[in-house]
Amino acid sequence: MKKSESGSLSRALQILDAFSAERSEFGVRELARYLDLPVSTSGRTLALLKEAGVLIQDPNTKSYSMGYRVLQWAYAVRSSLRISDLAFPIMQRLNKTTRETVTLSVIQETHSIVIERIQSPQMVQYSVHPGDQIPLYCGAAGKLYLADQDPAELEQILDGMELVAHTSETITARPLLYKELDTIRQNGYAISRGEYIDGAGVIAALVRGPNGQIMCTLSLCMPLQRFNKENENRYIDLVLTASQDLSNLLGGRFSS
Repeated sequence: MKKSESGSLSRALQILDAFSAERSEFGVRELARYLDLPVSTSGRTLALLKEAGVLIQDPNTKSYSMGYRVLQWAYAVRSSLRISDLAFPIMQRLNKTTRETVTLSVIQETHSIVIERIQSPQMVQYSVHPGDQIPLYCGAAGKLYLADQDPAELEQILDGMELVAHTSETITARPLLYKELDTIRQNGYAISRGEYIDGAGVIAALVRGPNGQIMCTLSLCMPLQRFNKENENRYIDLVLTASQDLSNLLGGRFSS
């Protein structure tokens, strides 16, 4: 991002942060005084935010207030929070049954982002934190999302990414990634063994909404030394059951 663009974004955020329940409207000069900005900068930024639908302007008073686009963002946040609220008891059950870390992730552009997690109670654990971001091509949650795309969308996503090796197990060749995605489609779940973090094993399944859309992914994370043939099938079944239970709560459906 260019320095001028970064400055413009910072000013826009500064102006948006000035609005609150107590001060829901500002005129150009009033906002300039409140934030100690030049009147020209205040007016120009307010006009741009209005044009983008972020602010609206009263035709009589000429004051600006939050627009309907902000309401759309608020609904999106509310939806994410609702998912976390509904998911937490299911995540607790999975965590209690397996004694491993359970995470809930959403997709944003080229990464999966952890929005909720319950940590393993064991001394040796795969440590995950809300806000952690993992590239789509080298994590179980991200590979699930890629496997669900049609060929044209998949190519467009991958064209915008550089397949960089994070460990010796990261898949960086497209033919191998396509083969992996085919396996995921057939199985209905994804597995990662040390692809992003050495020694980390992850099983993930999709959670779908009312129209079959991807809402989030549910993952079970553990050190590879505890991810063995003895418990693999059992853990896969538990993750699939948990993801389906959450999908049912969200009114979702699984494709046949």
